[in-house]
Amino acid sequence: MGLTMGKERQEEICFNNLKINSGKYITKSLRELNSAHRIADWEESPDFLAILDNTAFGIEHFTVDQVYIAESNRSTCRLSDENAWDIYGEHHEAQEKGTYKAEEAGKDISELIQCALDYTRQFDYDAFLCHFTRVFEKHVGKIDRYCANMGKYSKIKLYFLIELDSVVFNESHGMIRCYGIRRDGAKIRLAGNGIIITEGMLEVIKKQIGNLEGIILQSYSLLDLLYGMNQMVYLDLRTEMSLAESLKEQRIEVYKSFYIEAPNIELKLEMK
Repeated sequence: MGLTMGKERQEEICFNNLKINSGKYITKSLRELNSAHRIADWEESPDFLAILDNTAFGIEHFTVDQVYIAESNRSTCRLSDENAWDIYGEHHEAQEKGTYKAEEAGKDISELIQCALDYTRQFDYDAFLCHFTRVFEKHVGKIDRYCANMGKYSKIKLYFLIELDSVVFNESHGMIRCYGIRRDGAKIRLAGNGIIITEGMLEVIKKQIGNLEGIILQSYSLLDLLYGMNQMVYLDLRTEMSLAESLKEQRIEVYKSFYIEAPNIELKLEMK
């Protein structure tokens, strides 16, 4: 069996990253949450519970695939993640045993990247938006249960922590190009694996104004085996005004849609 990050480990990383300095607005917005005492033995839903002065802070974590292929109902990020950890496990073990072969490692990594590029070329924005909506609303349907489980506390604040996974890797590698489409049709090339928010996503999110305290979006990419976070965005859902303010403070442009380009090339890496 190959190595995998594992759901619990992924959740822990996302939760711990809430304390990372991601700018003045996010630090200020999450100060109270990050000051709360986490209940380590919490086994109910939502996934995390922290307490501060009899206020319960509940955090429900879930993942949305940026490159989702509807026809096969495949989680491409999970498939790529499993393949990456299989390769790492196999060649790390070979290195410890003294049987490591650089040529084989290079071949396996080339195939991994090639697979990621193949997945990326199948990106379809409408499929992504349907996938985002379905996953988001699935968890919305559990809000009453989350609140009931925290019901003994006098005040409840509930957050969604959404992990946006992508099989693409940072644009600095020069292979992947991502473009945001503005309402006027202008195409804006976006840097790296930043978080993209579209009108369709925001329409789905806005329905939960007043039901959720806020939404935390974190961005991750395939080829960082340590799952280093690329970006974090906080959407304040207390009121329509607070949501608008959160977009403004973080200078977030809301696009009509976006698309991703990946080259159709054959890779061959040489390892040492």
